[in-house]
Amino acid sequence: MGCDIHCYAEVKRGKKWVKVAKVFDNPYYDPKHKGKYSWNTPKTDQPYGDRNYDLFGILADVRNGRGFAGCDLGDGFVPIAMPKGLPSDVSDKVKKISNEWGGDGHSHSYFTVDELLKYDWTQKSKLRGYIKSEQYRKWVESGRGEPKGGYCGDVNGNNVIKVSNAEMEQVLNKIEKEFIKTKTYKGVIDYYTQIEWGMSYAEAVGRVFFDKTLPSLAKLGKSDKVRIVFWFDN
Repeated sequence: MGCDIHCYAEVKRGKKWVKVAKVFDNPYYDPKHKGKYSWNTPKTDQPYGDRNYDLFGILADVRNGRGFAGCDLGDGFVPIAMPKGLPSDVSDKVKKISNEWGGDGHSHSYFTVDELLKYDWTQKSKLRGYIKSEQYRKWVESGRGEPKGGYCGDVNGNNVIKVSNAEMEQVLNKIEKEFIKTKTYKGVIDYYTQIEWGMSYAEAVGRVFFDKTLPSLAKLGKSDKVRIVFWFDN
């Protein structure tokens, strides 16, 4: 089962924190279905809503290096802080939304924009995932960075065989020799191998968070007077 984040922004007005309304661009908005769905609006009150387990690990140690059923996604990340719960002075509106989630919501926490900006995003970690034989050669030739075309945390099936990187080289050599000889690819076995690559925390989190979320939050006020309050469900 997947895990999603529920993230809201608050701005401090005097001594009180106030929930920010729908001022953030909604990445899922489709003008073709305007007015058809409640979520399909040009603006949203959630500054971030993507499913990025690397960011979840950094924010609250959620799915940190682990995927569904605990599959291995890498070495994980050093969290900014462990979950702190809802802030004691959380706005009434955010508290109400949180209460509606009840026990399905977990790992509640919060950070000011100042705390997010001061975190060391240049740190590096190692990520891992499985790719098919067709991808492996391209991955090696491209420099063994993040695999293009995606990857999976784990894979199973009747026709699936997991092999080491060295064994995958042997598999590819056999497949390529067969193609040269017959001009066709034969076989019904899907070979997968687990690969590993290094990335900075910033690269792992992705450009959406840095190019859209943080700038949109920074526009709301002073960095120590704007914060995100969030939790997860899965």
